[in-house]
Amino acid sequence: PRGKSKYSFACTRLTAKFKVPSVTIFYRFLHMHKYGQRMVVKQYDRYNTPIRSDSVEYFDFSQSGGHNPTSTGAGVEVLRGDWFEVECYYDVGQKKTIRFGHGTEEEMCIDFIYYYPRQPGLVAGGNCLPDPRRNSGAGGLFLGHE
Repeated sequence: PRGKSKYSFACTRLTAKFKVPSVTIFYRFLHMHKYGQRMVVKQYDRYNTPIRSDSVEYFDFSQSGGHNPTSTGAGVEVLRGDWFEVECYYDVGQKKTIRFGHGTEEEMCIDFIYYYPRQPGLVAGGNCLPDPRRNSGAGGLFLGHE
C-alpha cells in the first residue's frame, strides 16, 4: 500500500514440531528491504502470555540489510508451545505501491533464527510463512541450525 503501513502475522504452530522440550536461539537477523522503518518480534508462551520482544526501532536497509538484536545475548530459550508474532512497519511514500517479493525493489518481513539443538522435521529456510494469499512468501520466521 501507499504511505505508511504495518504488516503482521503470527507463527503459532512452529514449536509444536519440537522433539525436545526447548531449543535455544543463539542468533537472529531481522530483515526488511529499503522501505522498512521498524520491526518487532514478540514471543508468547502457550497460554498467550508475552515472554519477550525483540525489535529494531529504526531500520535502515543501507546498513547491511538487517539487524541483529543485542537482546538475544547469550541465548533465548524457546519452549514447545511458544509462538511468535512478527510486525513490520513501512513507509513507501505517496507515489509508489510496493509488493512483497524477493527482489530488492520489493519488500520483506523476515526473522532469520538460528538455534540448537537441531530439530528433525523443521526445514531450514521456511517453517512459518504467512498466508500465501497475502503475498509471495517474502515474510516469515526462517530457521537455520548447526
